[in-house]
Amino acid sequence: MKISFRFVILTTLFIVVLYFLAEITNYYSGLEKYKQTFLKTDSSDLNLLLRLKKEQLHLLSMMIANDKEVIDAYLYNKPEIIEKHLSSFWKLAYSKKLLYEIHFFKPPAENFYNFSNSSIKPINVKNVRGDIVWVTSSFKPSDHLMVCKSYAGVRSTYPIFDKNGTILGGLSLGAKLEWLPDFLGKLVQVPVFLTYRLEALRYLSPNAYKYYANLGKSWNDWLLGAKTKGVNNTIIEKIDFSKRVQTIDFKDEEYLLTLQSLIGFRGEEIGKVGVLHPISEYNKNFLTGMLMHGSIVLAVILLFGLVMYIIARRLKSRIDSVYKLSEAFRHKQFDIVDKIKPEKGDDEISLIKNDLIELGKMLRSYYTQLKEAVASRTKELEEVRRELESQILMDPELKIPNRVALEKDIKSMPDCKLALIDIYRFKSINDTYGVEVGNQILLALSQRISAMIEEYNGELKLYRSGSDEFVLLGFKDRTLDEFVECLKNIVIDIEEGTFIFEELDFDINIEVHVGVSTSNEFLLEEADIAVHEAENRHIDVYVYDKKPQQRAEEKQNIEMLKAVRIAILSDHIVPYYQPIVDKDGNIIKYESLVRMIDMSGNIVPPGLFLDVVKRSKYYHSLTRVVVQKSFEQFKSLPYAVSINLSIIDLLNRDTMNMIYEEVKRFPEPERIIFELLESESMDGYEEAQRFVETIRSLGAKIAIDDFGTGYSNFSYLATLQPDFIKIDGSLIRNLPNDEKSYQIVKSIVQFSKALGVGTVAEFVSSEEVFKAAKDIGIEQFQGYYFGKPEPELKKASNGRN
Repeated sequence: MKISFRFVILTTLFIVVLYFLAEITNYYSGLEKYKQTFLKTDSSDLNLLLRLKKEQLHLLSMMIANDKEVIDAYLYNKPEIIEKHLSSFWKLAYSKKLLYEIHFFKPPAENFYNFSNSSIKPINVKNVRGDIVWVTSSFKPSDHLMVCKSYAGVRSTYPIFDKNGTILGGLSLGAKLEWLPDFLGKLVQVPVFLTYRLEALRYLSPNAYKYYANLGKSWNDWLLGAKTKGVNNTIIEKIDFSKRVQTIDFKDEEYLLTLQSLIGFRGEEIGKVGVLHPISEYNKNFLTGMLMHGSIVLAVILLFGLVMYIIARRLKSRIDSVYKLSEAFRHKQFDIVDKIKPEKGDDEISLIKNDLIELGKMLRSYYTQLKEAVASRTKELEEVRRELESQILMDPELKIPNRVALEKDIKSMPDCKLALIDIYRFKSINDTYGVEVGNQILLALSQRISAMIEEYNGELKLYRSGSDEFVLLGFKDRTLDEFVECLKNIVIDIEEGTFIFEELDFDINIEVHVGVSTSNEFLLEEADIAVHEAENRHIDVYVYDKKPQQRAEEKQNIEMLKAVRIAILSDHIVPYYQPIVDKDGNIIKYESLVRMIDMSGNIVPPGLFLDVVKRSKYYHSLTRVVVQKSFEQFKSLPYAVSINLSIIDLLNRDTMNMIYEEVKRFPEPERIIFELLESESMDGYEEAQRFVETIRSLGAKIAIDDFGTGYSNFSYLATLQPDFIKIDGSLIRNLPNDEKSYQIVKSIVQFSKALGVGTVAEFVSSEEVFKAAKDIGIEQFQGYYFGKPEPELKKASNGRN
């Protein structure tokens, strides 16, 4: 039976016609909303810019009108006082195009002094400057737009009084309107232009009018003024100035143009600001929406057709049989095709059912093949998994057990002995000869040690525990002396031997140190401490063996190092910031101080972990975290940030390179200050001098911390020439009561001022100490009186608690 789709087709055509009619209506109604939206936002943006400019001029005029020198000039009738006092400010403001006019008047509107034209005689300009007449008569300021003899612009007029409240005159500050298109264009990201009404320009002098006439083309009663890129003189001919919003064709593109009026002090329209919005963006968005709506309509049509197809006469039972067949396939019951006979009809349902039966036979064949392939692949993957599991415990380069295997074996071998073998200054070998040579040395060394321990019949096992570290584990049933003797023989063999590279035509000797631990609790940690002790003492083998009191202290240190390691891996090393203020108590910068968050979420102060970490390999990670997080926090803030560095940092090439790169990426490196301890920078003078020179070349600054308690070498200070010295708190806290401390600090401040070095007082804890430090001449202050270190920055208004 053939199924008729006539009704479905007619219904579909009706839906399509309705869809297009709705979209056409939607296009024009949406375009009108689009126009009104831009008209409103453009008006808001323009008013915002004008208000900001007026407020800027208002503040300046208020400051100048209340300036003592200006008032004296009026009182003594000497405009030259104003000229001398404000000349530098006028030149700077004029050169930056912030101001075009600073004009002083006497009541009601007589010229007193004009920076724009100082040669003007004291004439009355009340016919042109009604705003001045209003200010000097009403005694109130005014911010407005106005056209005068010189220019059309934004003005702020302000009355000038003597101390008794008697009006002396008025002040007018002004800026041309030419800045508007550029600023508004950057704000709205489309072309903007300014037009002047010719009638409003009648107040201009001939020379001023000539200047404006040269800005652009005039058309009817309008003159094209300043404009942004993309706007030329031809546009003025296309505008209907009676409409606030319109569409125009410009440069082969259709634009939506909004016009905003500029109203002057006299109530007249000075000009209009035009903003061009491409309609192509609206068309693009509309087309996207239309396609989406079309997709929905299409889906509805298809659904409608499917429904009509399903409810067709005498089809339900046959469709059910087809559905049951497809459901069986979905559940992978392909054997159902053997129980169903193909139909003999030639209608659509019969053809579909017969095709499904053939498809089921094909799917059964494919499914059987797929199951066999999956089973085979699963077997292969299981073999690969077992191979990978064994590789996890082996070092891929040296083919010996790795640290994972070591930690696993330590748990299963109580009462064993562990030796950590460290290649002395292996990094310098990599830096000098290259990583490839370093890898060959590691391979040769592992082979040599493996060969030497073969005679112990498996009592010793070799592991790679780090990039340049090996571990020997075993000797459970032998004495410690036997273990140490074995290790000494290994060290002698390694150091007396030579690593020869024939293809590179050179040979290398290496030095190793061994740390031994027999602890059941902290094998690796104690061995790490022991190997560092061996390096410090320049001996081959050192056994970790402390007295009970020392062991308890070392255990506490080891636990702290574990906590630091976990904090580094968990990103729980955080900087806290303590404010540094000026003499008025205003925050000008912060010092970044390290803190650690333990596993319970408690804040751990540096006094509990920093000294321990300085003797470990984790110290450089702390420095790098503090530098990177502090730079990220302050890169978009207006404050400087001060960070402490130790001689350990200065001696580490990787840390220094990281700091140099971070400073280069920082937007304003002059806001970065690095603090060096006085005693440490004296001990490592060459490193400190080299660091200071490099940091200065990158634009950052240097401070000497805790000055006054160490060497206090003034000659060294003069040579290093830091930007700041931070006077130690032990001197500052005693300033009010200790004459000796007072004299020491006084001499430091005097010497610093002679060198042009800034001074910072630390540990300012009270108003009394703050006042004493200010009186002695110190410039900046830090301490709990202004704020303790916090993870968040304090407000900038005043740092005093």
